[in-house]
Amino acid sequence: MNKKYAFCNKNNMQESKFSIVLEVLINECQDGGYRILEKTDLLSLVAKRCKITESDLEKIVSSLEKEELISLKYEDENVYCIAVLPKGIKMNEDKKNKEKRPTFPRLNYFLIFLISFIACFIACLIANLILF
Repeated sequence: MNKKYAFCNKNNMQESKFSIVLEVLINECQDGGYRILEKTDLLSLVAKRCKITESDLEKIVSSLEKEELISLKYEDENVYCIAVLPKGIKMNEDKKNKEKRPTFPRLNYFLIFLISFIACFIACLIANLILF
């Protein structure tokens, strides 16, 4: 697990909620500055991608701020004034790049060894027949 970001040590469901909230905040705060977002609007944007409650959203936003992925200028009952920090953008890009990496099927190393051994044996046999 990644020790840099404490919330990554939680279960996958919670991690995906953090990632989704961070992605939504990055999309909403694209200019890099502070943006005023209503909690209901943010909740509805996140709720399109996963099931989340208002208390979950508050916990996630405070955790993202503690991890210095976002900057929360102020918060009241209905609004956040939020900016996504470069660390948050980089973490999101790293996650996307990791997901896009091609995965190759693992080869059975014994099978590779066996095929190589047989090929070498046959090559030696043919060379022996040609030379003698």
